[in-house]
Amino acid sequence: MGNAWTDERYDTRNVAVLPLAVVAQDVPDTPPRFRDVPPMVTVSDSAPPGTSVLNLTAEDGDYGNPRNLSYRLDKENPWSSHFSVNPQTGEVKTTRPISELADKYGGTAVYILKVAARETTGTVEYPAQEASTQFAVVLMSRENHAPSFGSDLYVGFVAEHSAHLTAVDWAPGVSPKVHDRDQLVAAETEAVEPLTSTVTVRVNIVDTNDHPPMFTRDTYEAVVAEDAKKGTLVTTVTATDPDSGSFGRVRYTSLNGPIARNLKLDPETGEVTLTSSEGLDRESVPEYVLVVEAHDDDGRGQRASAQLRIRVGDANDNAPAFTQSRYDAVLTADLADFTEPLVVKEYLNRSIVVVLPGNDAYLKDRKEQVEK
Repeated sequence: MGNAWTDERYDTRNVAVLPLAVVAQDVPDTPPRFRDVPPMVTVSDSAPPGTSVLNLTAEDGDYGNPRNLSYRLDKENPWSSHFSVNPQTGEVKTTRPISELADKYGGTAVYILKVAARETTGTVEYPAQEASTQFAVVLMSRENHAPSFGSDLYVGFVAEHSAHLTAVDWAPGVSPKVHDRDQLVAAETEAVEPLTSTVTVRVNIVDTNDHPPMFTRDTYEAVVAEDAKKGTLVTTVTATDPDSGSFGRVRYTSLNGPIARNLKLDPETGEVTLTSSEGLDRESVPEYVLVVEAHDDDGRGQRASAQLRIRVGDANDNAPAFTQSRYDAVLTADLADFTEPLVVKEYLNRSIVVVLPGNDAYLKDRKEQVEK
């Protein structure tokens, strides 16, 4: 090929290019590899000695000059004595009746076997290398047994109004009581004659606080005398809640209004009692309207309210009073009557009797001359 200049100002040497092939020589520095080892194999629980369990295949990781391999079984597990592996072929077989394992450890036990593959030759510079794999052996019964549950009774809980496919919360342990029963069926999906078993499942519906409390009336009415004593029962309010447990326990939480300071609301019974009659005056305010509140869930939950209308009862605490300090009338000539009727008016709410000391003859009726 043609020559090329490296740099015309400083270097006038010619350059030639020659193709060169480099071959990497493999050295035995890679451990063996197992191929396609299943995680689990099954063996009949009645398998005799010599039954083939699995054929293992491993190859040297160095492909240029692979070494021969030998197989060995790890003897750490106590059940390893029931199995063996062919050092040349890697075939794993039973050496003793498998029924011994089933009798000793149970038919549902899982047996882990570990097999190593090791290079048969090595040097000081590149010693023989080893790799291992493991798989599980599960015993299969030739006799068809029915499936079984871990308990005779399962107890679960689910909240009312739960959405479709809501998971059930299972209680720990086993409940000894059985009432209305639903049956959960476990069935084999593949068998010549499928077998089934049943277990009792009890699902308790857990109540939720989905109902507010309700008073028995929208408005409660009561009468309290303006001179009533402390501790006088004014009325009793009542609210109910259909929920169960604490969600259904109602507490009367507050009483609000213009004379709430004069009243006491019992949080459990709903009784409203008078703590003081101070300020109660029918002539000033004849009626008061208050609001009573109740909450469910022991006072922490949903709220309800009702009106409490209290009328103040009158007491004879005011003397009668005339609307005028003086009344004048003219007698007839025979002194038998007044020329014009004399009318006396009172401004309070009670009936009065007019008395003329020593002159009652001029009164046609003690109440006749009274206008209310």
